[in-house]
Amino acid sequence: MKTPPLIKCLSLLTIIIALFVVVTSQQIYGAPAVSNVVASQRTWPDPQVDIYYDAYNMQADTLSVSIAVSTNSGVTYDLPSTHFTGDIGCSIQTGMQKHIVWNAGADWFDQTSDTMRVMITVDDAMCCIPGGMFTMGDTFGEGWANESPLHDVYISAFYMDKYEISNEKVREVLQWAQDHSNLFVTSSTVKNIENYKELLDLDDECQISWNGSSFVVDPGKENYPCVEVTWYGAMAYCKYKNEIEGKQQTIDLSNWTIDWSKNGYRLPTEAEWEKAARGGQGGHRFPWHDTDTIQHALANYYSTNLYAYDTSLTSGFHPTFKAGTYPYTSPVGYFQKNAYGLYDMAGNVWEWCWDRFLDTYYSTSPGSDPHGPSSGSERVLRGGCWYHGAILARCSFRRSYNPVEGWYNFGFRCVRNAP
Repeated sequence: MKTPPLIKCLSLLTIIIALFVVVTSQQIYGAPAVSNVVASQRTWPDPQVDIYYDAYNMQADTLSVSIAVSTNSGVTYDLPSTHFTGDIGCSIQTGMQKHIVWNAGADWFDQTSDTMRVMITVDDAMCCIPGGMFTMGDTFGEGWANESPLHDVYISAFYMDKYEISNEKVREVLQWAQDHSNLFVTSSTVKNIENYKELLDLDDECQISWNGSSFVVDPGKENYPCVEVTWYGAMAYCKYKNEIEGKQQTIDLSNWTIDWSKNGYRLPTEAEWEKAARGGQGGHRFPWHDTDTIQHALANYYSTNLYAYDTSLTSGFHPTFKAGTYPYTSPVGYFQKNAYGLYDMAGNVWEWCWDRFLDTYYSTSPGSDPHGPSSGSERVLRGGCWYHGAILARCSFRRSYNPVEGWYNFGFRCVRNAP
């Protein structure tokens, strides 16, 4: 079971670059647990702050740890702060007396405030994808022309959801958004109030419905991936989730842009998605690296004998999930994770990415943290799905669709910048 992030807040008063720190430690969620948070300034004029904490997680040995800083008593956490070292970032081992050093003077030099807050977030629902180079594209020379040429790309470290976003997660966020007057809702559609873009198509294939006052998930489908979500809906989910959890806001729904400098939730870029799918193992066809074949034992997809690398003993739709009416999705996390700890990076549902789509983009793509072409009417989808065959589930396969369209095989997952 996924565990919500635990948030601990520290209060501090800054006088020029000398700091006085007071700890206000309050557990907001359950495990993973953080306790004994202590912070203290170093001897003036040293601007650094030492932060200690204990971290425990009964479900895993490692956690993702991040920090955000507020200058207005926690109303927003949007001070650009990057000068942290120590037990922060990816794959932090649980244990006692974890230590973070913040060079507050470098991030907020020569300022005075008595309303500063530092928020530590400990999260086991996301995996850390380390920064570094990887080779992007079709290493087997068997795919579409738009998967070439092969090119090396540097990607900065980031966090990615372990699982595709479930119906229950979407229900929770949409209910919050509706309760805060952010939505226009009918029995057939959900739209945002800024510009009335469709976020979720509440048709027969959608497993979420509106009863006139609340969003409801079909019984038994709570832990299945949300479908019928549009690109706009995936973006809006990130925006609302940032507000719910007090994250730095990355999403502007008035013009559908991302502030890449902030570390709140957002959609992955196409390059981030492929790096994550490959699990740090280059030159393979699928997200696993012990074989370059695919079977129903490994993913939820439509199996045929058209491709030699489709070696499934069962054909057609996955027999375990072919029941009732569409969609024939599987619960999130049903299949084995890849080397980065991510589930369902092949099959189940297509996953929206941030990028606009261009067939020839790989020929001109920047070599570091590309965000996709600057124009184009369609947005990228990655990963294959329960409805499509093995060739579309390869790590390098690219497709796109109109961002206003939601289908019974479209879903998403979120990412965040890593420190």
